[in-house]
Amino acid sequence: MPRSIALKCTYNDGGINNDNSIGFAGTCSIINIRNNIEKHAWCGNQRCQCFRFINNHGPDPIDPCEESILFRDWRFSSGYAYKENGNIPPYDENGRRPLHIAHTAIGKIAILTTRFPGTKERDRRIIGFFEIDLITGNNKRETTRVHWVNGTRIRLSRDMANQLFFWTYYRNANEQYGERWGHLLHRYLEDDTVHRILYDIAANIGDLAQHN
Repeated sequence: MPRSIALKCTYNDGGINNDNSIGFAGTCSIINIRNNIEKHAWCGNQRCQCFRFINNHGPDPIDPCEESILFRDWRFSSGYAYKENGNIPPYDENGRRPLHIAHTAIGKIAILTTRFPGTKERDRRIIGFFEIDLITGNNKRETTRVHWVNGTRIRLSRDMANQLFFWTYYRNANEQYGERWGHLLHRYLEDDTVHRILYDIAANIGDLAQHN
């Protein structure tokens, strides 16, 4: 049965225009690029625009990752496994293997999550969601991409995101893993979990509006 998904988004501060903005709408600041290169596999990969830019091997990064266009194009991918990280072959000519989201469908919900700088995995926040209107990829050469086209979507402010901890709603099937995501960029969500998240998002939006 198709399910909704939660997506693991590396923090991106591109496009922030005020203290309450969430980012994810442009190339990261220099400080955040350096931080992500140190901590995240793709950002520290020699193929990444940001890595080449910081190491004086490339021009200014433009749309260097899925996160940089998340709240512009409203889409996200399941990512790739890379040969140098010891993953299982086969790989393409670029040394990567596309990963896929096999059990979602149009009409399901993509919950967007991130960790803000300096926080632990237990502090992972929900930053928005969109209704999946289109799914592309799912073949040997392309990673799965889920897209918003005409359905519902919400981009949360930082104040709203700070009220919504992902691990309040989700628990790993094996409890010994605790609040641990792992390497894949997606997790499947049951309908009742999604309903709780959407209800609390609506409640937080209402509460914040009353206090502004």
